[in-house]
Amino acid sequence: MPQVVSLFVIFNVYLNKSLSVDTQTTVFKLMVQTEKIVTFKKPPLPLNEDERINDLKLLNILDTSSEERFDRITELMADVLDVPIALVSLVDTHRQWFKSTCGLQATETSRDISFCGHAILESEILVVEDAHKDSRFANNPLVVGEPYIRFYAGVVLRGPMGHPVGSCCIIDRKPRALTGRQRNHLLIFSDLVESELLHNYNVFQLKEQTISNAFYDPVTGLSNQQLFIDRFQQTLLNSDFFSNIVICIINICRFSHLINAWGRKCGDQVLQDVAIRLKSELKKEFTVAHLEGDKFAILGFTRRAKNAVNTTNIKYALPSKLCSIFQKSFCVNGVDLYLKVRVGVSEYPGDGKDALTLLENARMCSKSSNMDSDLCVVYFSNESSQLISRQFILEQHLQKGIQNNNFYLVYQPIVCINSGEIIGFETLLRFCDSVLGDVSPSEFIPVAEQTGLISLIGEWVLKTVCKHICQWKTISSTFSKPITVNLSGVQLVDKDFVATLLGVLEEFGVGCDAVQFEVTESCILKDFDAALNNMNLLSDLGFKFLIDDFGTGYSSLSYLQRMPIYKVKLDRSFIINIDQEKTDCMLVHNIINLSHDIGLAVVAEGVENNEQLSILRDLGCDQVQCFLISKPLPYHIVSKRVKDADFYFKSLYS
Repeated sequence: MPQVVSLFVIFNVYLNKSLSVDTQTTVFKLMVQTEKIVTFKKPPLPLNEDERINDLKLLNILDTSSEERFDRITELMADVLDVPIALVSLVDTHRQWFKSTCGLQATETSRDISFCGHAILESEILVVEDAHKDSRFANNPLVVGEPYIRFYAGVVLRGPMGHPVGSCCIIDRKPRALTGRQRNHLLIFSDLVESELLHNYNVFQLKEQTISNAFYDPVTGLSNQQLFIDRFQQTLLNSDFFSNIVICIINICRFSHLINAWGRKCGDQVLQDVAIRLKSELKKEFTVAHLEGDKFAILGFTRRAKNAVNTTNIKYALPSKLCSIFQKSFCVNGVDLYLKVRVGVSEYPGDGKDALTLLENARMCSKSSNMDSDLCVVYFSNESSQLISRQFILEQHLQKGIQNNNFYLVYQPIVCINSGEIIGFETLLRFCDSVLGDVSPSEFIPVAEQTGLISLIGEWVLKTVCKHICQWKTISSTFSKPITVNLSGVQLVDKDFVATLLGVLEEFGVGCDAVQFEVTESCILKDFDAALNNMNLLSDLGFKFLIDDFGTGYSSLSYLQRMPIYKVKLDRSFIINIDQEKTDCMLVHNIINLSHDIGLAVVAEGVENNEQLSILRDLGCDQVQCFLISKPLPYHIVSKRVKDADFYFKSLYS
């Protein structure tokens, strides 16, 4: 009798619905230890228990409040199948939790006594017609006590990944069989519940994706500009704890070239690799964001030391760290790629008192085009602000330059140094704006290259040159002087340039012998293979190339031997002192001889007086192009010379 009394006391305590699951489990263990007659089979763990629990967590539905859509289903189940209890049960790590109940007040029980814990091991459905006759459940507290389960039928519910997460079940207090019709009805109800669970999951995922899209960059997974600004505002709220707050913008130089060469997918991979490296190399306290295309932002600060002076200034330490991160190559398509970056830096509060101002100031510095090409870090200042503002204004005017006829061409004669005959003309681009006035090519060409306008402007130059050639041939059918056109590095490596050029020449009916191209060593060496490929294609078609500013760059003979060039231009820096310095004269002499030895003609620029002209003639220089002989001529003056067949400068010999 004492055993029986204690058993009922423990049952009553165990079934007290106010007790937590952990307390229930503790009481249950006590029951097993003290009352040997209380034995039944606990549900074993599935082999894929970890994956199953993860699938359950994905539903994000545990411990949520009751919902009418689920309650209507359990009520209908109880009515249609004529049972006192219907449940939607989810089996968690140590408990079963009821999303919806009909006929039962409990919200959860221990997993150890759960019928549904057994049901999730089935492929589809578990049916227990009489729990008293089933050794797994005969002495289960839920059988010998409330709710006195005799009959149970539960259909497996599966999560988003297809793992069993619970059951849709019915319970009766008396034994019974499940008819085929009832089985089908229960399967239908289960499908409805599972559909609602998956709908709940899809809605949750959509919300998460919406939040992610609002605050995170989809390519890199980093914070976007909106979240970056929010983090900055949070930092300002604690600004008393910081001695420096800076924003750095990383601009990957010529990123558009990479995409043009290898495609957008490869470009995205590079951005992802950059994001991974930035996150791994920087401390967790830094906020790293991807703003757009080729630009990343980093928010950094220096914490004030409590009892000592913190000598670290993040304004200089962080940009230096960022530059060092990019010194190591990135592996792209099996190729080691070195990314050149420019870091723009602005500091709070001197360079701006809000995130947008600081971001824009740092952004402008990161894409400044007139800075030293080898400069990695550009700090915001009033001087840089004025320069950048000028560049921005110039960019806007360049956009409309072609439409408004603000570009025009002039032609400088290239003259044979021995005969004085004009053997060709170099095309020089000029820009005159109604607001900005005349703008030097040294100022607007870098801006055009950086903004991508140079290709459009270059195509306009080609069309205008071809149009002028046609008009000069109309004036004189014997006109055959080649016109030299300067190519930018952007055009030279553009895979579509050859097709564009041939299309323009075909449009105007101009032959390849009428146009030749001038390139610089620096623009060739930026992407030597791509440049060489285009040069070889054009050379095979009959076009000629000459190198400008020869001797001021690498001047590698190995490069010269591989490139299809027929002429070099001596930079004026070699010429300016040849009438005063014997060493300079000897250097020019050796360059001329070397060029001749490898089959190249030589044209000298920047000749300032007749003595220099005479020295060059004695040294064997072939041609000359300089203000001493002729300034660049507008179209109508060249047209007059063509009409008069005036192609000699007799003053060379006066």
